[in-house]
Amino acid sequence: MNPKMVKDNITEFVIDYKTNPTVKKIGFIFKELQIFINKTSRRVYYRKNLTVGKQVYSISDSSYELEDVKQDVCLEIMRLINNFDITKSFNTYLISSLYKYQPHFVNKAFINELVGVSLDHIEEDIGEFVKSNTSANSVFADLAVEDILNQFENSIDKNIVKSYLENPNITESELGAKYKVTQQYISLRLGEIRKILKNYL
Repeated sequence: MNPKMVKDNITEFVIDYKTNPTVKKIGFIFKELQIFINKTSRRVYYRKNLTVGKQVYSISDSSYELEDVKQDVCLEIMRLINNFDITKSFNTYLISSLYKYQPHFVNKAFINELVGVSLDHIEEDIGEFVKSNTSANSVFADLAVEDILNQFENSIDKNIVKSYLENPNITESELGAKYKVTQQYISLRLGEIRKILKNYL
């Protein structure tokens, strides 16, 4: 997805903030991420992927507003910044950490309000909703994750990509043991993954 939604040098700004945090620095970081925040918020808000029973809803069908989603995205990004390991790339960390993102307010009470019925009547459906939407509300789905996976030919490579995106801190030896391939093979694949991700960050 072009133009890039996250600038290459954002890692430098985050490291600088974590080294010497100031209100001015964090304000600048969020300003740099504004395009990413706006696009992510709109897509999460309007995407119809909240399945309850046979009905499919979007957050926009509820009483929540786009600004509510945007505020939640900002809070999540702030949490990610606070937890960020400065020896890593923040660009990759941001995208991979938001792979399974869904707003914190999307819970049973939210679904109850959304469909306008008693929780007692939809308890079973809510269970299915939680299970089916754990990964459905995915920011990375908006960033063409399928396009990325399609650039790898075999299932092992695709699984390596998925594992890396879900946990960017996983080691090469752990990946090698998990998929029964050499560490050198993993290293080559991770190099390709990082190159491809630069087109989406």
